[in-house]
Amino acid sequence: MEIGVFEAVHSAFDWMPLGALVANKVLVLHGGLGDGTWGLKELEQIKRPMQVLENDLALNALWSDPSDSDHSMARGVHANEERGEGAGIHQFGPDITQAFCMREGIDLVIRSHQFVRQGYKVMHGGHLITLFSARNYLLDDGEPSNNDSAMLLLATDLNGHLRVHPKRLAFLPDPAPPAPSRWAVFAQSFGECWHFLATGQRAKRAKPSVTFRRKLSESSARH
Repeated sequence: MEIGVFEAVHSAFDWMPLGALVANKVLVLHGGLGDGTWGLKELEQIKRPMQVLENDLALNALWSDPSDSDHSMARGVHANEERGEGAGIHQFGPDITQAFCMREGIDLVIRSHQFVRQGYKVMHGGHLITLFSARNYLLDDGEPSNNDSAMLLLATDLNGHLRVHPKRLAFLPDPAPPAPSRWAVFAQSFGECWHFLATGQRAKRAKPSVTFRRKLSESSARH
């Protein structure tokens, strides 16, 4: 039986790596550290094809979230109820991130998986960054949200120190509708003529906007 495109794409994800180590200093994940008791070797040794729900490490690497505060009350590991009650997905505090980085010999964890209005957010004492690269992501009351997007440029300086440079793309305001082309104007007129021939009645036409009239006038002047 032929496999459909949707199933083929999903099966490809079963073979993809769960993380990337950049310059031996930065761990990049989609979700987070979960309970933080695992290490880079365990992540590397996960067998593929992979079933995420059957592997707690993989599940949390893709789905866990950091606590949103460095306050002492946010320390440790907690159930992440926002991702599903009883799903085994964790929320981890700044102490978990710092201990993981020290044990694994890395400086920083970069992850995504959560909306950030400014595009990126430095957390957990500078050891974790949440990066969000989709601007105008949410719809609030039918209007595009004004969130920025961001990317991070990573480099090592002459002294071997890691440098992280965030680059942010500002949100796009709600764009005005594009002016109609000559073909669109022709199609509308043709449709109205056809309606009149078929019914003997004129089609109801919406009042053109000022922008429409101006663009139509400019188009007529050029041609």
